[in-house]
Amino acid sequence: MDKYNIHSDFEPYAKTTLPLNPLLLPILNKLIARSVNKFNSPEGVNVTKQVIAGYKDGTVELTIIEPGLRLKCIIPRGPFMGMI
Repeated sequence: MDKYNIHSDFEPYAKTTLPLNPLLLPILNKLIARSVNKFNSPEGVNVTKQVIAGYKDGTVELTIIEPGLRLKCIIPRGPFMGMI
């Protein structure tokens, strides 16, 4: 990480390595992008796509999934339901 200007808050992670082969990352990114593009939103869910500025004049594509105005709160189910 020495070649990048990283904020000092992230110094503890400077020596962290990925748990998988870096050659797999482009393949995983394409699979994730394909699944997001095939996402069919149910009625009442808004899906917005935006492009923002990234590192060294690159771009980052965002997919924002948010509830519509008439969608009610989703109550989670599971072992921690009583804690919410």
